[in-house]
Amino acid sequence: MPDLPSWLHYSYSPAVRTGFVYGVPPEGISDFKLEVVARDKESYETAHRVFSVDVLQQPRKPFEVRFKVTNMNVDELLVGARWERLREVMANLWNVSTDQIFVTSLTSAIHKGDRMPARPDQKEGVYVSYGSSTNFSKALFELEKEVEPLWDHQPCPPYFKKTSYERFFRHKGFAVDWCSFKMVDHTMGSSKMATNTLEDEGHKSPVISALENEGRVYLQSREKVPQRSYTFDVVHTILIPLVVMVVLLGLLTLAMCCHRNN
Repeated sequence: MPDLPSWLHYSYSPAVRTGFVYGVPPEGISDFKLEVVARDKESYETAHRVFSVDVLQQPRKPFEVRFKVTNMNVDELLVGARWERLREVMANLWNVSTDQIFVTSLTSAIHKGDRMPARPDQKEGVYVSYGSSTNFSKALFELEKEVEPLWDHQPCPPYFKKTSYERFFRHKGFAVDWCSFKMVDHTMGSSKMATNTLEDEGHKSPVISALENEGRVYLQSREKVPQRSYTFDVVHTILIPLVVMVVLLGLLTLAMCCHRNN
């Protein structure tokens, strides 16, 4: 694991005792070698093997859908038929066959920059992206319109994530973070949300635009940050207690001075 490139990841599933190597190679890589070293924990014997991997180049898909599955880790998503079930759900919403949509990205939420779960029983989550040469369906446009109000909430509201199309994911055992649901039209240069942002705030750096498209951060200009006066806070926390202290000190001084025997 330490020697893997940044785009290649390894995950082990204790349930099925299987390891998974996954990732999306950057453009320009046609093949690479993967060196695997295995160690037997009982006998401490080691085995070594080098795999030659060929990269099949896929044309960039002009239409892409990105979202996060919250109730699974990467190894759990890749086990069994779950991976195909998720693909079938997306194909039905896209109104295309399963061989017309392709996985363009698969990343653990931890590698994406999300925090570790607060409880051990919680899942890390998986960010998945699907691409296709077919334009978005009416169902996808309706779904994006439903979840668009959630984009301005940070963090995402935990109890306001139900949509009219969630039943298709729930029926197959998937829980989706609808705040991360984005549709990206590469023929227009960016998603609808990112286009509106660029029109309002001018041109941004490619790094900031990429982060916003992934749903990780929402940056505002300084002029749009709400401002308020702190005068009341200063009076309430400092001046009022100070006046009360001075009054009590004066009363105590008068009481001690007026009742002296000498």
